[in-house]
Amino acid sequence: MSKNWALGGPTFKLALVKEHRAKLGHSEVKEASTREARELLWREAANAAMARLGKTAVDVVRDKKAAPWKVAVAAQLKSASTVSNVWLAKQLRMGAPDGVSRYVSEVRRGQREEAARMMRKITAIRV
Repeated sequence: MSKNWALGGPTFKLALVKEHRAKLGHSEVKEASTREARELLWREAANAAMARLGKTAVDVVRDKKAAPWKVAVAAQLKSASTVSNVWLAKQLRMGAPDGVSRYVSEVRRGQREEAARMMRKITAIRV
């Protein structure tokens, strides 16, 4: 176990993280000590948000990097977790990480109304 924090596949590790989230409380898991554990939680939240918006991995590839639904997912994850712009840019194919930051800031300032409407559909999704 010197290389990994737990032995097992992604499904097992996600179950382990969820088990400890219930025991430790949301805020402690939010600051999980391993990158892999945090990324599993981020991925689960992103997938849940995408599903709620009716989006799939095909849409991630096909749609523009600043598509309103991508911006909504990024903004929600940023507001609910410590997710990085680098991770969001890669997972949602949103271009450069500084672009993700700009898009999320624009939602918060009310400049991306469609993304803000979509974000309201996924505000219950937490990491």
